[in-house]
Formats: sequence, structure tokens, C-alpha cells
Amino acid sequence: AAVRRSLLETLASLTPDNRVPLRPDPATVYRAVPDPAAADFFRNQAGRAVSILASKRIPFQPASGSRMALIGQDGDFLRAAQSIWPKAETLRYGNEPFFRAEAATIAQAQALAQRSDWILFCLANPNSRDVLAALRPWRDRILVVSTLTPVYLEDLPWVETAVAVYGQTKDSYRFGLAALQGAYPAPGSLPVRTRP
Repeated sequence: AAVRRSLLETLASLTPDNRVPLRPDPATVYRAVPDPAAADFFRNQAGRAVSILASKRIPFQPASGSRMALIGQDGDFLRAAQSIWPKAETLRYGNEPFFRAEAATIAQAQALAQRSDWILFCLANPNSRDVLAALRPWRDRILVVSTLTPVYLEDLPWVETAVAVYGQTKDSYRFGLAALQGAYPAPGSLPVRTRP
């Protein structure tokens, strides 16, 4: 009922001058959709949202020859990180099951962590939270890029270096990785804290 009232009020407020046709003209619609300025808008939005959550190893500048491990579920994250650390070893695993990690994935991540000097991890859901939790023995080597929501870090207070991005786009990952390296100021802040 509330939505109906809101829509009726919105429709009543429209005048002939500000009404948008419900059926776009096929001959002209592609001039306006997508909006030519949309790419810049969303790129800037991704940059404004980057937040430092834990800063112990920021700026992160590993020694030459360091063995880097990149672990995550998103190919765009892995590609963005590989553009910075092209010799890094990677582990990409699936999003399913969503609410828990499989033992085989945890074993692969632990084996990779054991042979790496640094572990860059993309945290995105309960599955990836379980994988990251299993890497706690290597906590002094772990850096986290949290995507979409940083809520999963609440269960992992031992993480000392973490950056939050709020999208799973190439731009979000590029800005987040630049913040991790100290090359971008990360202007975002968390709107809500659940811990003191």
C-alpha cells in the first residue's frame, strides 16, 4: 500500500514538461543508454568508496623476489593483482557452496600459503571467510581485499591489513590494490561499526 501511494504521488507530481515517455524511441534510445558519462561516474564512485580497515602493512611494498600468492573467487581480482605481481601464484576457487568452504579448497589454500612469503586474499562471502579463517597460522603474511561488504572480517579480528572495496569491478580492485600499496589515499570510511 505504501509503494502504491508513493507511485501515485510521483505520477501526480509529473507535469507535461517533465514526463518521460514510457516507450523510448528505438531510433534515439542508444544515444542516451548507456549514458556517456556513466563509466566515469562509476569509476569515481569505486574510488571514493575504498576504505582502509586495518593498516599494519600499508603501504605494502614487498621485497623484490618475494613469493606472492593471490587467492580468491573473482577472476577480475586475480587479474588486477597479477598486473602488479605477474609472477604470483594464484588460486581461484568457486563460490559454491556459498555458506561454507570445501575441505579441498582449504587444503589448496593452506598449501599455497605455506610456500609463499605474502598472501593477498579476496574476501567476498561466507565461503571465502572460511578459507581465510583456515589461513590464520600465516596471519603475519596475509593482506585482505574485502569486496561488497566488510562484515565477514568481524569474525576475523586477527587480520592486520585489510582494504574494503564495495564492488566487484576492475576499477574497484584497481583502487583497492592501489590503496594497499599506499598509492591511493582511500577516502572511504565505514558507515557503521559493530565493534568498539
